[in-house]
Amino acid sequence: MKRFVSILLVLALGLTACSGNGGSAAGTAGSGSESGPAADKSSSEPSKESSGKNTLTVAIAIDPGSLNPYDRLENVGRQLWCPVYEPLFAYGEGDLSPTPVLADTYEFSEDQKDLTVHLKKGIKFHNGEEMKASDVVYSFEMIHKKSPAHMGDIDWDHIKALDDYTVFIPYNSVQGLALYYLCNLYIISEKHMTSLSEEQWSTDCVGTGPYMWGDFIEGSEYNLIRFDDYREKKKLDKIVVRIIPDSNVQKIEIETGGVDLACGLQFSDLASFKEEEGDGVEVMPSNTIAIMELIHCFPDGKGPLADIRVRQALSYSLNLDAINKIVFSNQGAPATAIYPSGVSAYAPAENQREYSVEKAKALLAEAGYPDGVTIDFYCQNTSMFQMLADVMTGMCEEAGITLNVIMSDFATVEGNMGTGSKPGVYTLRQYVNGDPYILINYFFSKDKILFTKSGHNTDEKFQEACELREKAFLQNDIAKRNEIYHDLMQIVYDRAYYEPVIEYADQVAYSDAVKGFWMAGPIYHYEDCYFE
Repeated sequence: MKRFVSILLVLALGLTACSGNGGSAAGTAGSGSESGPAADKSSSEPSKESSGKNTLTVAIAIDPGSLNPYDRLENVGRQLWCPVYEPLFAYGEGDLSPTPVLADTYEFSEDQKDLTVHLKKGIKFHNGEEMKASDVVYSFEMIHKKSPAHMGDIDWDHIKALDDYTVFIPYNSVQGLALYYLCNLYIISEKHMTSLSEEQWSTDCVGTGPYMWGDFIEGSEYNLIRFDDYREKKKLDKIVVRIIPDSNVQKIEIETGGVDLACGLQFSDLASFKEEEGDGVEVMPSNTIAIMELIHCFPDGKGPLADIRVRQALSYSLNLDAINKIVFSNQGAPATAIYPSGVSAYAPAENQREYSVEKAKALLAEAGYPDGVTIDFYCQNTSMFQMLADVMTGMCEEAGITLNVIMSDFATVEGNMGTGSKPGVYTLRQYVNGDPYILINYFFSKDKILFTKSGHNTDEKFQEACELREKAFLQNDIAKRNEIYHDLMQIVYDRAYYEPVIEYADQVAYSDAVKGFWMAGPIYHYEDCYFE
């Protein structure tokens, strides 16, 4: 692979000179309660049932390692569990504006600091219990414990149920993004969860979605069974989600009918499927934009990456046009800001660092590394990231930067980055759903580990960036909020807190016999699929 990629890299550079859990534990969701989901508890092997009229088989690349939505609110988790859980609001089609799902109506107070949500009645959990306001309050408690940065400046201590179907949500300040935040609040059953120990939460969780957990083997296969008491009964009896990290295997499976929908193909294969008519495979791009970034972690404030000149040298060593060509098959675009161009907050960064090996070498020498420097480079062990690592290694080597590539599953990469125990450069894919607040929160929310562990919190401009974040989130006027976002973006870019590489849309390949599939932001709507 490396030799092949190196040949492609030479060609591309020439043109531009003239972008889970591997365990084997088996389980059945809901087994911790007599009223849990009705699933086959006797199976300890992945289902051998092939896709048919009433079974959809989906391939994803990464196992999120948990059935609990609050353990993996990122795209990695939602690819698996979206048919099982529902939020108060969800990203709508088109512009991704929040749309009520479990909420019926809502109103803000006159000062815009209090939100009252009236719930739909008759919503059933998979254990047969009706959803009540107390379950919503419990779900707030769960997300507060695990992912509070996703919810804004909430007054956590005073969220309460006014009655069985009304929830009062107070904020400490005006929240222009309040409904976007509530797209992250997936409602789970208080009665079911409190009957379990915390150790069971990752393997036994109950939602209100059209499908419920069946038997599963971590790292291999998850079975989602149709919930027949759902308010709008779906057509598929079953959705089988298979964990297939190797994109080449996913390609073979989609071509031979082993899977009906593949979420982890290489961009070159997606481009081929788009071009070839009559091959039985369709390709759908998401309406949300992902941005590939390099995160610089130096938690002790020491080492090469603590010097902004080294971080900038790494930036100058990367030929983004070549990366887009080789790794993304020109399906993406070189990033020109820390936000992708698909959101209204986008503006190209000023003083952009363009590819220049000479500038990279000069900066390294100025920083005290005239003979080069070695940096640990952490990547996910999927095909796309493997190719990205190969390409970047060759580019950086020319500038005198040796990347020591360390590949592992998503959870390990994120864990190493978050703990701060292993300094280096980390690859990260971030999604922007209408507004870049999630991307900003990832780095500038005090509730996020990276706030203190990345090392940038000691930078002279970091506090100003945090203040701009707070100011933006208080602004209801979108145009004014975007102006603040622009100032924040420029600080991040100039100080090289992290390096934007390629922006692109997720694309999914699926059999042309599959109908009804759609995407909204990070949500893959398998639940509406059916066969013709």
